[in-house]
Amino acid sequence: MIRWKNQREETEELSLTEKDGCITIQSTVHHSATEIRYSLELDRSWTFRKGSIRIGDRSLTLHADGSGSWSDGEHGPIEELTGAIDIDISCTPFTNSLPINRMEWVQGRTVSMDVVYLSVPDLTFRKVNQHYTLLRESNGIREFLYQSPTYESSIFVDREGLVVDYPGLFLRI
Repeated sequence: MIRWKNQREETEELSLTEKDGCITIQSTVHHSATEIRYSLELDRSWTFRKGSIRIGDRSLTLHADGSGSWSDGEHGPIEELTGAIDIDISCTPFTNSLPINRMEWVQGRTVSMDVVYLSVPDLTFRKVNQHYTLLRESNGIREFLYQSPTYESSIFVDREGLVVDYPGLFLRI
C-alpha cells in the first residue's frame, strides 16, 4: 500500500499489483467531502491501456491502444486525444510514474510527450504536452523537472519511480 497526502491533509491509498505482464492499480483518494476511486491497467512497460474513475454517481472509462488511439469504450474513438500515450489524473501524483517508469533517462535530457490530462472532480479531459527532465540522482532518489503549459515543479521519485515528494502538492507518508 502506498499513501500520499496533500497540503489540505487529503490522502490517497494506492495498491499496485503485477501479474501476467499487466500492472493493475487500485486507488482511493479522500478528496474534500468525497471519495474518488480509480483503477488503471498498464502493460509491462508502464503504458496506459485502460482506466476508470468514479466520483459519487459519476464515472468515466478510457481505453488506449498504447500507440496514441483512445476511446471511451462505448462511443468509439476520441479523435482529440490521438497521439497521447499517458494519462495524468489531477488528484494523484501516481500518474507521473507512467512516463518516468517507461522511459530511459539521461541526466539533463528533456523528454516531451502528449498526455491525456483528466481534471478532477469535473471528469473533463484534454490532450496536453508535458516535459520531464532528469535533474539529478542521489541515494536512490531521482529529481525530475516537470513542466506543463501552465505549471512547473520538481518531482522526487524512489528507485521504483514512485513519487516520494511533489513539493507543495503531495508527500508520501
